[in-house]
Amino acid sequence: MKTGYIEGYYGKQLSFKEREFLINQMGSLGMSHYLYSPKEDAKHRMSWREDYDQEFIDSFAGLIQCADKNHIEIIFGISPGNDFDFHSDYPILLSKFKRFIDLGLSSCCLLLDDLFKENSGKTHQEILNHLARDLNSIKLYAVPQVYSDQVSQEKNIFANKYLHDFLGGLDTSIALFFTGKKVVSKDYPTEYLKELKKLIHNRELIIWDNFYANDYCVPKIQFSEFCTIDSEQRNHLDGVLINATGSLLLDQIYLELFSAGVLNYKNRKDILASRNLPKAFYEIQHLFEFEIKSCNPTSDLENLGYLLWQWNDPLKQEMYTYLHQLKQLLQEMLHGELQKDTLLKRFNILRGDSNER
Repeated sequence: MKTGYIEGYYGKQLSFKEREFLINQMGSLGMSHYLYSPKEDAKHRMSWREDYDQEFIDSFAGLIQCADKNHIEIIFGISPGNDFDFHSDYPILLSKFKRFIDLGLSSCCLLLDDLFKENSGKTHQEILNHLARDLNSIKLYAVPQVYSDQVSQEKNIFANKYLHDFLGGLDTSIALFFTGKKVVSKDYPTEYLKELKKLIHNRELIIWDNFYANDYCVPKIQFSEFCTIDSEQRNHLDGVLINATGSLLLDQIYLELFSAGVLNYKNRKDILASRNLPKAFYEIQHLFEFEIKSCNPTSDLENLGYLLWQWNDPLKQEMYTYLHQLKQLLQEMLHGELQKDTLLKRFNILRGDSNER
């Protein structure tokens, strides 16, 4: 099963040095794929028609060499947007993919998600089928516009017209990314994967996992365990890649937590213990879960104070904004000033008194 990392979040963009750092770690963990699709790279998305300069190309060639040494396959992605005109834009798209294929890449991805207006499934199918024909020696991946039940107008991916039109005549060699029932899914039930695999006519099914991503709830940070992917799920699944945060030290932890659930790596306790986190962190570890709850804001504030003012560590620098936000939330909670609809849902906070979210 394919496993790996997606650079596909909003708000941050890694340097090539940071990408190599993560790829080296992925190699040591036995992962297989890195999807390059940063939303903040203008030439990937908003200005996708523009060419990358030679400095970028040279750096990307170095990244490929690093990946090859680690037995990692880089997937190069382009997100061509809403205003794609097949006659004028397809040659540009094809040429851009070929420029990176000439560097030694063997995988490409067309991202059709987050387009902000409804598009035709048939139109997207046509683009992909032409790419599959013209890049026939390359493994082609795609993210359809509708990639979960949550973003489907019907709230049911199996009844979605766009997907029905998109999948009807799509080249069977194209692998497809989905995020599960929700954009941020906590798990992937076997029966759901089985039905999804059937929906896409047994094409390769790859999960684009957003469990650790925080571009929708900045600055939240969580260290929850990744769901286990067992043998039954693997029967209906061809891969899982995680979209993380773009904060290097945090993403290193997330790759290990992901590996614990999917690749039988260390458990969460050992992963966190290797970071030399202070005792105060473990006293408030419940504030770093996917769903968080504070039953004793006074005690939690004391431990937060230690982390904010007495703990020095590079990891703290990536956690600092969230620590401050937690401090504000707990102070408001303590004084009865926290409004139910402010940040409770955004941060997935459960009220300590009533278990309300």
